[in-house]
Amino acid sequence: MPVQRRWTGHLRFADLKPRRYLCRLGIIRPITHPPSQGEE
Repeated sequence: MPVQRRWTGHLRFADLKPRRYLCRLGIIRPITHPPSQGEE
């Protein structure tokens, strides 16, 4: 499924970039990490 590839790309992007940068783009909160894990 192409959707899974997309998600994998987002996950890799999240691992490569700092949290603050991703939070500004709105990627880490809504897509990659749930609020409980993301805040910690």
